[in-house]
Amino acid sequence: MKKLLSLFLSLMLLSVMVIPVSAAETSAPVLDSTSVYMDADSKNTFAKQMDAKFATDLQNGSVKKGSVEEIEELMRQSTFATGQEKEKINQTLEKFGVYEYAPDLSPSTTIVPYSATNDVYLTTPSVFYESWENTWTVTCGGNWRNDNWDEAILLGNIGGYDGFGVGYTNTTKPYQSSVVRSWGYIANKDSSVSVATSNRSDGDGSKGFGFRLQDYTRYNNDGTLGYVGYQWYGSSTYDSWFGTYSGLATGYYIHTWASTSLTSVEFGVSGNTAGIKAVLSSSSNSFPAYSNDKIFGVYP
Repeated sequence: MKKLLSLFLSLMLLSVMVIPVSAAETSAPVLDSTSVYMDADSKNTFAKQMDAKFATDLQNGSVKKGSVEEIEELMRQSTFATGQEKEKINQTLEKFGVYEYAPDLSPSTTIVPYSATNDVYLTTPSVFYESWENTWTVTCGGNWRNDNWDEAILLGNIGGYDGFGVGYTNTTKPYQSSVVRSWGYIANKDSSVSVATSNRSDGDGSKGFGFRLQDYTRYNNDGTLGYVGYQWYGSSTYDSWFGTYSGLATGYYIHTWASTSLTSVEFGVSGNTAGIKAVLSSSSNSFPAYSNDKIFGVYP
């Protein structure tokens, strides 16, 4: 029906300009949920306690063996869940030797992007300790609350790549950790179609991590238009030294549509929300949104 989109978009080339993703410059919303404070000593104490629990459970034969993919999927589910559903998922994770550090079981706050109204929802970053391999995993996620991801019903790519991930700010203590693995994906509403990657696009680990993936529309089996980009999830797993690293973790999401594309994301930018600065081909047809902050170490 409407397959001229790619031809139309290819004609629209704009000069690249830097768009700082900053609370001051974009009037990003003030969030109203509490942060979770985790100092390095507390994290190390938690890890030792969970290691002891894991050893006991292993001796009792109550530990299950699972693949990395299975555990990652459970952490994804926990990231989006709240209340009793989250507790149930975390109980399953514990059987694999994975424990959420200071879990927040209250419902996450809805984020209102500066350029839209109630369009997207972002989860507060979650932090998991994986005793089975002595690693730490930071996760983020979000989804659209409506169909305002584009100004028109079009078939094909929606703008350029969308970006999402977690930025670290107010960090203390030297970064001695390294990234073990990363995973990011976007999917349609029922998760039946997705685009995934095990390679992060942005970030060096010490300042955060990010992914850039192309969202697009496609026809569903029933002939209706589906949107692959309706939901997103990202994670980065670090070695045991991440337990000594402190700072503030903030999830972000950058959406583009029409002729606008996301060129790159810079991390560790002082004064910017999540410490990130996006490079976009245009100042229009895009917006950033941010999660609630989570402090994963000592906050000065």
